[in-house]
Amino acid sequence: MISSGGGVDSLNWGDLNSLLHILESIVNKTNEFYTTLSKGLRYAASVYGGGGLHASALRQ
Repeated sequence: MISSGGGVDSLNWGDLNSLLHILESIVNKTNEFYTTLSKGLRYAASVYGGGGLHASALRQ
């Protein structure tokens, strides 16, 4: 994930602090990438690609 400084935030499985930081960045729209994510999965896929992935694919 892209950080507010343009770098990459790492996200490792089970790393709650990193997940909270990324969610906070989405809520606060700290850069263009997180602003795009804040508009939803379908919108982000239309901008960055991945049109075959949608919310129903994430449900288990």
